[in-house]
Amino acid sequence: MNNSEQLLLPFAPTKSAIASRGWVGLQIDHRQFLDALQDEWLSPLPDQHGRLLAFTSFAEESKATSEQHSNLITVSLCFSLHLLPRRNIPVLVDGVWHEATVDSIPSETDFVFWLGAIPLFAVTRIIVRSAEERARLLGLIKQVSNVSMPDATIDIDTVSVRDHRGSEMPKDEATGISFARDYGLVRGAMTMAVWAVPRVDPWFDLLVASLSADKSRLKSAADATTTFWYEVAPWLPGHADLPCDTLDCRLWQAALRAFLEVHHEGAPGATAVVERIHEYAVGTSKSTDPSADKWRKQTLMALSGKESLRLDDWKQCAVGKAVQLLLLRPQPENFAKWLQDLPGIPPSVWLTAATLCGYLLGYRRLPTSFRGGAIQRRTLAAQALNVSSDNQNRLVWPFPDITELSWRRDQQDIVLMCGEFELVRKTPHPRTLWYIADLDDQAVRKTAEDLVRRSGWQCFTRRLKVSNSSISFSLSGPNDELSKEKQGLVVKGTVEFDLPEAAIITEAFDRKAFQRCLVIEGALSIQPPPVKREPVHDKDNRNRQTMHPAISGLLQVENFITPAEEEELIARIDAAEWLEELKRRVQHYGWRYDYKARRINTEMRLGPLPSWAAHLAERLTEDGLLPHVPDQVIVNEYKGKQGISKHIDCKPCFEDGIAMISLLESWEMNFSRDREKRQHVLLPRRSVTILTGEARHEWAHEIPKRAIEPDGLHRKRRVSITFRKVIVDTGAGHLPRASRKRPDETST
Repeated sequence: MNNSEQLLLPFAPTKSAIASRGWVGLQIDHRQFLDALQDEWLSPLPDQHGRLLAFTSFAEESKATSEQHSNLITVSLCFSLHLLPRRNIPVLVDGVWHEATVDSIPSETDFVFWLGAIPLFAVTRIIVRSAEERARLLGLIKQVSNVSMPDATIDIDTVSVRDHRGSEMPKDEATGISFARDYGLVRGAMTMAVWAVPRVDPWFDLLVASLSADKSRLKSAADATTTFWYEVAPWLPGHADLPCDTLDCRLWQAALRAFLEVHHEGAPGATAVVERIHEYAVGTSKSTDPSADKWRKQTLMALSGKESLRLDDWKQCAVGKAVQLLLLRPQPENFAKWLQDLPGIPPSVWLTAATLCGYLLGYRRLPTSFRGGAIQRRTLAAQALNVSSDNQNRLVWPFPDITELSWRRDQQDIVLMCGEFELVRKTPHPRTLWYIADLDDQAVRKTAEDLVRRSGWQCFTRRLKVSNSSISFSLSGPNDELSKEKQGLVVKGTVEFDLPEAAIITEAFDRKAFQRCLVIEGALSIQPPPVKREPVHDKDNRNRQTMHPAISGLLQVENFITPAEEEELIARIDAAEWLEELKRRVQHYGWRYDYKARRINTEMRLGPLPSWAAHLAERLTEDGLLPHVPDQVIVNEYKGKQGISKHIDCKPCFEDGIAMISLLESWEMNFSRDREKRQHVLLPRRSVTILTGEARHEWAHEIPKRAIEPDGLHRKRRVSITFRKVIVDTGAGHLPRASRKRPDETST
């Protein structure tokens, strides 16, 4: 278009028009590419308002890439039109610029001019010129914590570059995709909120209601989680203008305002940020607020190291506590350690601090480990852009809008969905399992009550039971009053009751209060509920015990656990972290075992067994299978040909009596002693094998390394759970160096 005043001509689609199945291409150097990967948008070059893209080919922005800078990597990007927002764009056909929609670009098109930034999540193919360049590019990306490749293939190929010299760019200054001042901060806050959302149902209700701006559900979700400040979340339109009448809400809005300024002005220091937040919080209140002054003083004392930060007073101001934690440890990587360093942190403080962290740093500074998968990233990017004040018209994307956000439960996982797409899947946390636990089960109920007492939660109510009696009462003062209402008696002042001898006062467990505490309260340690033991219907094989005829002290109990229990145990085990220091994967509970030194001392104490293991340990003792309640558990995973060398479990380390539960498959174990004939013992699936006496101390055992069992089973995966009672090393637990076994010789 030679005349800058000439308007773009609307293009009438013909049969040759190509819809969103096509693609457009662009060549850039790796410096531009790496910079764009940080926030996943390719912005226009300086002094330009868009990017020129070749239709089904590539537009080269500068020949200097290959001719003057041989160390630069030429990166060719294919953008799928199917993944771009539906909008009108300029297209160049036969030397004339027209206007067409993304869905109906004519096949005769040479170039399109994309106005504003273009999303990198629309890239489906990346092409470089050699294997060396691909290795260099991937190496550079791995060196940067906040950069990852798009969900695209990386090919080595030669590409055709379409020459655009002689064709002037369109002069139309139509509005393209631009970013509001707080776009990156809003997107960072959304991303951290999704990453940190507590894994209990009401918190997912809150997340869905806030992200989708569903005000009809947002208030009730905020009430259920006691986070009413989330009704003015930073990604909600007009959040800064909504009235706030509590210290929590004022500090929330003051922190958002201060963080926005700090982000663009540069970091003035934590002390200056505290002063600014306090100024804004007090300025928005109608009168002086001693609680805000107290928060300021506590925060400054904590930052200077003169006072330690407390968590027991979080209910006085949860947002204030979250801001204090954030200013002390502002980097997102610290959040992964918080649950270990601060196990008693309440969920509301945790999520609030994580959200503010994302808003303070912005999306560009978040490591990729916090950003989620490709679908989550593109969904939140589109939502953050649509709520941006610089974009008056909401863009229409070819994938579900955030208003279609929902969540569902898949087995025990909680899955966040957007339309038919899975955004993120959260594996269960102990709070998750307790929230849906069957409290009618006696063992589960008992463990829940223990958790409540240990955590100091208010989940018990005192109940008075009187049968066939009359109760007299007296009023102490002239204004005291006892009246009857529909739900019970109402006492004003002081009323004294005379109870009959038959009256019984009991403690009643309040299930609703327990669930509410799981949602809002902090706790130093929450273990999962015990596995519910279901009855075995096979009467012939139920708990059938067999003593081995040739190995004294070897007892096997078939069907010690049910198929449902096995499934539950595997889910719990796989949800935990595996150690990979051996050739096979292992997990340690109760006490850590030193494979090289073959010893256990007091420094190796890990803590109590998880509830599923503690429940099994009690069963083994109650059923008379073990003489002591085990306090150490090792979980071993064997795949395919993996086995374990011949060994006897460390004698100075563990008491007499070892139990081995076999899961998933039945494998054979070999036992040997001195010159006696080797014994081959099948470890049936879902059985427990007990070693005491000679079987424990005199017979060595091993699992051969082979792919096929003698009965013809092609090995896939076996998981064993070994229970033992620790003898703490006092110096006598060391073995002579010459007799120590190899590191993997400990237990099956």
